[in-house]
Amino acid sequence: MSLMKKTSALIFLFSFIFILLNLAKSETFSDIINATQTLKDGDILKSANGTFELGFFSPGSSTLRYLSIRYNNIPEKSFAWIGNRQLGINGSAGVLRLTEDGILVLNDGDNTTSVWSSNTTIVALDPVAQLLDTGNLVVRNRDDNNSENYLWQSFDYPGDTGLTGVKFGLNKKTGLDRSLTSWKTSDDPSRGNYTYGIVITGLPQIVLRNSSAIRYRSGPWNGRQFSGAPYTRSDSSDNITYVSTEEEVYVISTVRNSSILTRLYLNPQGHIEWYIWTGTWLNNIKGGMDVCDIYRTCGANGICDKNNLTICSCLNGFEPKDKQEWKLRTWTGGCARKNKLNCSSDWFQKVSGVKVPETKNFWYNETMNLEDCGRLCLKNCSCKAYGNLKVTEGGSGCLQWFGDLIDMKSFPSSEQNIYIRLSALERAAPKNTNSSKTVRIAVGVSFSVAALVIGVLTYVIWRRKHQKNGTPSFRL
Repeated sequence: MSLMKKTSALIFLFSFIFILLNLAKSETFSDIINATQTLKDGDILKSANGTFELGFFSPGSSTLRYLSIRYNNIPEKSFAWIGNRQLGINGSAGVLRLTEDGILVLNDGDNTTSVWSSNTTIVALDPVAQLLDTGNLVVRNRDDNNSENYLWQSFDYPGDTGLTGVKFGLNKKTGLDRSLTSWKTSDDPSRGNYTYGIVITGLPQIVLRNSSAIRYRSGPWNGRQFSGAPYTRSDSSDNITYVSTEEEVYVISTVRNSSILTRLYLNPQGHIEWYIWTGTWLNNIKGGMDVCDIYRTCGANGICDKNNLTICSCLNGFEPKDKQEWKLRTWTGGCARKNKLNCSSDWFQKVSGVKVPETKNFWYNETMNLEDCGRLCLKNCSCKAYGNLKVTEGGSGCLQWFGDLIDMKSFPSSEQNIYIRLSALERAAPKNTNSSKTVRIAVGVSFSVAALVIGVLTYVIWRRKHQKNGTPSFRL
């Protein structure tokens, strides 16, 4: 063989090896990997419909690599989930493997340095990992597609994003908490200060916390939505369902139109955003969060209305505890009763369209009607307010509050009403500026009647006096 032929053969061989190495370095799988395959930095796992992709990516300006699920077929490849959010990989040596026991293991280069792993308590039989069209990364037995039998799924461990189909809430039996946790910054996906999830202290409700401090609460589910969260209405663009059983409490959304992309997002600043894709991500929470959503803005027994010049006011029958603070627009001190309750002579005033108060000191009955609820509350001197538990089908159930009424907000469009206990003295007390006019009219009438009486008496006395003196009288 001539030197030229040998050289050409070597060039071809090296070129072929180079192509093979590059193909090995970057591979696009279908939507499944098994225990004999690995996913390396540069490889991509795509959902069957192409909506989502799983691979190693760097958020923002970060150079660290994270095992991530992102949106694939839209220009803004927003992150939907990150596995190793607490520990990024420095460099491109990350490798994801699926063990024969059904455990996903992420290593940094060699097989000894584990960066992140999944877990399972279910026996694995020929396991596979699959990225579903919903954006859920699941580990399942190859021949079992039943979602109830998944060995593990990313939907159980959301980060800062909740996708359609996530059971957003708590499993009381296992302790699994599917709440959102913000990133530290837009470049750092490690756990930030804010969490957003369902709590079951009192009636279940969604709570946003800054570390341990409550920043916002949604109020309890009223059959149509969480009382103070209109974006959770069951008739919204996403079909939202609330489930509460002995084992778990959660809310789940399902799309009415599979072509519509939506996501719930907790940003690093602690703001909740519900996005819908319209060529760009559009925040679908109408009006967003306002100052009245901040927990206890108006203190105890106050109510917040963002449409008023002075957003906080005391409920009828109450007055500011510290009037000087309220003049300075500091309302967190709240309100106190003007008159003491007398129990037997008390009455209830209806307040319409509200986010109901905090339910830490409460009682409820799912079958009692509103009339019986009110009678029961009146008999119990400790009961300070009552209302329907559910607003659907004209209202049903009974919910009663004991103690101060905390964190109320006015919602003119809300169907939620509450009946607040007041002293009998409040029933007769003036409630508006028309009362001063009523007082003036009453005083004027009294003077007129008094003058008429005096005039008649004077005439009678004069007549009798002149009759005695023989003076003729006049007839009218």
